[in-house]
Amino acid sequence: MYEQAFPVVYRVAYRFCGRREMAEDATQEAFARAFERWSRLRGEPWVVGWVLTTALNILRRAVRRTREEPREAHLKPQREDHVDEAVDLWRAIGHLPRRQAEAVVLYYVLDLPVADVSEVMGCRDGTAKTHLDRGRQRLARLLESTDANAEDR
Repeated sequence: MYEQAFPVVYRVAYRFCGRREMAEDATQEAFARAFERWSRLRGEPWVVGWVLTTALNILRRAVRRTREEPREAHLKPQREDHVDEAVDLWRAIGHLPRRQAEAVVLYYVLDLPVADVSEVMGCRDGTAKTHLDRGRQRLARLLESTDANAEDR
């Protein structure tokens, strides 16, 4: 499980914070916590989702402690004029409910198929699709309001 899930958890953590060392530390800490609880977690279909959620919670606490915003530099847009759009998108994702944000990042950022998204999140495919749909709808509203605010300036 560790060998299979580590790259996925690390990529999500790195996409969240944009700092390699911080993402590595959170990923390793999440797996260490899973190891401590392995007698309860072993064989559960949602164990990777638990590790991923734990890593993201570790990162959220670390970001709050340092009072820094996650960096958007890791987004590497194809063209310079897309930098503002990428920053707006990541800020909007940050305003989504946790499960919707997880589904959106796993599906759209990491390009995982719905079956893998549901496995990582520890839910059924239909539930993952619901989180994705609601996340897309809310992102559209958030980004429309960001566009409207930008036009007012």
